[in-house]
Amino acid sequence: MPGHRSYGISSRKMMTSLVEGGGEGDLVPTLQPRRRFADLLSHREDFIKDKDRMEDINTVYTEVEEFLGTDTPSFQDFLEILGRLYINGFEICNQSMETYGWGVYLGPSIMDHACQPTAQVSFQGCRLTVECVKEVGSLEELYISYCDTSLPTHIRKEKLFNNYFFDCICCKCTNSSRGNEQEKRKRNKGKK
Repeated sequence: MPGHRSYGISSRKMMTSLVEGGGEGDLVPTLQPRRRFADLLSHREDFIKDKDRMEDINTVYTEVEEFLGTDTPSFQDFLEILGRLYINGFEICNQSMETYGWGVYLGPSIMDHACQPTAQVSFQGCRLTVECVKEVGSLEELYISYCDTSLPTHIRKEKLFNNYFFDCICCKCTNSSRGNEQEKRKRNKGKK
């Protein structure tokens, strides 16, 4: 395959850079120092607990080993890198919301989730733009949605837990009648 060697060299450099923290990082307003790849959450322990995901991760690791050979990072480093990529990645979509790529944007990855977001992301090519949809006073008030907010509460919560390892407690989830019923059942489970 023409260029195969250059892909291998590029992949090795990228993997080494990520293991070492991912370069100088991105400037984020009001945040010092720069946001680096090493600052991202990996949820490594959550991935380890999920047997199906671990089976898939082991398959990918084997393929990476075959490609990178002796330059392959340790499995633990690989799991940290893959977790950070997966948890903090953005689907790059066109205006019709059709996915045509995927990427990690260090600055925007600082935004947390809410089912009633204060901002939305859009793409022009690979360029990510954050646009406020509600008035915010600070960076900490910027929230984007990690899922389709038109889905019923129980489905949104399930998707968020399965994909991002958190139980959504935003006002839309906790104030919906269905969300309140589920929370009551959880609290009352085992009480009689």
